Amino acid sequence: MEPISDLNIPEKILEIAERIREAGGRAFLVGGFVRDALLGNTESRDFDIEVYDLDQETLLQILKSFGRTDIVGKAFGVFHLSMKGLSLDFSFPRTESKIGYGHRGFLVKTNPKLSFKEAAYRRDFTINAMAYNDRSGIVDAFSGMQDLENGVIRCVGNAKERFTEDALRMMR
Repeated sequence: MEPISDLNIPEKILEIAERIREAGGRAFLVGGFVRDALLGNTESRDFDIEVYDLDQETLLQILKSFGRTDIVGKAFGVFHLSMKGLSLDFSFPRTESKIGYGHRGFLVKTNPKLSFKEAAYRRDFTINAMAYNDRSGIVDAFSGMQDLENGVIRCVGNAKERFTEDALRMMR
């Protein structure tokens, strides 16, 4: 398995992470990029960044200084940043509670003070519930690295609950 620090993370992502740190926050690459990087895929462009310990307005101002910023879902705490050669999604830690039918029947609450484990619990598989920060390295609350090494796809939490509440989740 490849160490992420050996991969070519775009310098702009590291610059944005530093600006977030200077403002009192923490930025982590999450999900697909981390999984792909650990598998040795250096071509991954699936850059999702989760931001902790910062409010939405401060993050929005930081992102605007780097490029065109769109609010994809303010209620969900998701911002999209377009820059030359890069397309980045920034989000805040959040929890989801099932309140209705289908894959949209969730109550979503953002909370930049959640622990990584609390935020990662909403993710589908352990291999997608890892994060990377250039200072902290890999954060792996649900043994996703071990599952990658063993070639296992395992749910975070109870599989029956995960896929009963949103049957399409496995397909996405």
